[in-house]
Amino acid sequence: MSAFRARRAGIVGGALLISGCAGLWDPFLAERGPGSDAGAIDSDGGTINPMPPSQGLCPTANICWQNPLPQGNRLASVRAISTSDVWAVGAVGTVLHFDGMAWGLVNSGTTAHLNDLWAYDRQNLWLVGNNSTILRYTPPTFTLDPVGGLGDLYAVRGIDPQKIWAAGTNNAAIKWNGAQWMQVGPGAGITYRGIYPEDVSMAWSCTMGGGIWAWHLQPDIIERNGSNGDLLRLWGTSRNNLFAVGATGQLLRRNTSGMWDPIVTGSNSTLGGMWGPDSSEAWIVGSGGTIL
Repeated sequence: MSAFRARRAGIVGGALLISGCAGLWDPFLAERGPGSDAGAIDSDGGTINPMPPSQGLCPTANICWQNPLPQGNRLASVRAISTSDVWAVGAVGTVLHFDGMAWGLVNSGTTAHLNDLWAYDRQNLWLVGNNSTILRYTPPTFTLDPVGGLGDLYAVRGIDPQKIWAAGTNNAAIKWNGAQWMQVGPGAGITYRGIYPEDVSMAWSCTMGGGIWAWHLQPDIIERNGSNGDLLRLWGTSRNNLFAVGATGQLLRRNTSGMWDPIVTGSNSTLGGMWGPDSSEAWIVGSGGTIL
């Protein structure tokens, strides 16, 4: 992976099939389920006919997305359990599920912005977001884990249902031991943005400001001091095939000596996500529709 080509994807603005300020409706969009227009009554007393699926998802009975389709809330993370079981999360508590045929809205029970998710299987799906939000999916509903005072959480990753890491602002570096979340961060003033766990005893996290920490029992070893801007995500298949992406087109790879080598991407975009099927290929996405 010595070179990357950047491509641009078009950005389309969002609009609901209702007039007014989008921000006014955000709390209503997140607190209600997908809803259905069938049998609903409009303000003039007439029956509202159901809208075809091609007209967009309906967060409430009387509000449906028209542009873009199927909805327009910002999405922050996506994970696939299988080709017929794909999840995406984003702004104002948005949770989308793809069943192999179409995307549908799922009621998350929160209006907090959701920033990341991790899935082990259908019975073990974890979401994190702003205001210390941690949601665990137990079909068919989400349960809010009682963790407070951590600030905004930006990343969650695990290796099995009993070993999960999450991190975010105010030095929120926490670990799930199968029964409860434990704070393991060493001090204040750090904002973690990405996590990569290798096994029960070792994980890595990147930070705002460009630092990279190695976790043993806690984030306790600085492998890279911040220098060239924020690092936002980690992805890899092992400690010797581990990458970090971030601001101004940054792409770093960890070598066998534990040092992080820069790779030229040819992009100045903020790179916010990376994924690959194996160690030989990966995709990177970023601001302005950048795909590498």
